[in-house]
Amino acid sequence: MGFGKLDGLVIDYKNSEIFITSKNLFYSHFKEKNINSIRNLFEEQLEAIFTALASDANAKIYFFEIDTSNSNHQIYRCIGGFTQDIDPFPPDYFFILVSRNDYVYVIMKKIDMQLDQLKESGEIYNSINADSAVSENDNVGEIAWSKYQKRFHVLFKTNEQFDSLQNELNLIISNAKN
Repeated sequence: MGFGKLDGLVIDYKNSEIFITSKNLFYSHFKEKNINSIRNLFEEQLEAIFTALASDANAKIYFFEIDTSNSNHQIYRCIGGFTQDIDPFPPDYFFILVSRNDYVYVIMKKIDMQLDQLKESGEIYNSINADSAVSENDNVGEIAWSKYQKRFHVLFKTNEQFDSLQNELNLIISNAKN
C-alpha cells in the first residue's frame, strides 16, 4: 500500500478483502504502537491495525475473541466497524487477524445481515452524554464510547444475533486456514 500505510498485498476474495504482509514489515510499521508480537494484543492495538488498512476512517472493535485452537496460528476474531465520528452504531464488519509462519493476514468482510443496536449499550452511551458533570469534560464522547464498547462486549454473547455471526466467522476462518 505504501505512502505511510502498511505495505502488503490486498486480494479481493469471496466478498472479503484479504491483506497479506510479512511479519517484519508488520512489526516495523507498528513499532510506535508497541506491537512487537501478535500474541496478547488488546483492543486499541487491534483497532490501530485495522485502521491502518482504511483510507479515511477509524476501525472500532465492539467484540473480539482470541482463537487458541491451533498452536501454529494466532487468530483474533473481531466484530466492529469503520467510523469517522464517535457515535454508537451497530457493528457492520468482521475483522480477522491471523498470524501464520512468517506472515500476517488481515481479513475484512462486511457483515451480511443488519445488526440491531443493543439497547442497554445505547442507553449507557446516552446517559453519559446527558450527564452535565461529565459533559464538561472534553473527552465525554470517548468516555461514553469506551463504556458502550465494554458493555456491548459483555451483552453480545447472550444476544440472539451472536450465534449466526459466530457461524459466519467460523466459515471465514476455516476458509482462511486452507
